[in-house]
Amino acid sequence: MAKSPAPGFFVRQWRRGDTPSVEDMADFNYLLRELSELDGVPREMSLEKTVDDFSTFMGMLQHVLVVASDAEANRIVGMGSLHVKPLFARGLSGEIEEFVVDARCRGMGVADMIDDALRAAAHEFGVREITLTSNPLRIAANRFYLRRGYKRYETNHYRLVLR
Repeated sequence: MAKSPAPGFFVRQWRRGDTPSVEDMADFNYLLRELSELDGVPREMSLEKTVDDFSTFMGMLQHVLVVASDAEANRIVGMGSLHVKPLFARGLSGEIEEFVVDARCRGMGVADMIDDALRAAAHEFGVREITLTSNPLRIAANRFYLRRGYKRYETNHYRLVLR
């Protein structure tokens, strides 16, 4: 199912207790800003906020973070997170969030590697289904999900921002 990635890329689960370097945090910050682009302009996200958010995320037991790295450049070039939750009617459900690959590394099979690792993690948890959302403007990402076997379904997706 996965494309053959360009040589030198590898994917791993970020484990609790792994200590990110300053460079790792800068890479996470870059990817998250790229993911959150609105009208082609990345939101301002401070490195300090990324560090705080990372620390909170890694404290959650039912979450998995998968990172893709370029071994030659020694930098993180992609990531995706899986959030596992029990649902009464459906059993364990996984939701994929923050799935992004550096624009300079797209089309090289990196996203396939991340998706494979997220699916493996979901399987380890005993997850019965995986859901995700993707902005309709992210045409390539939506094609990727369909190619990978995800099914689009009509729903109303709502958000309430709590401050």
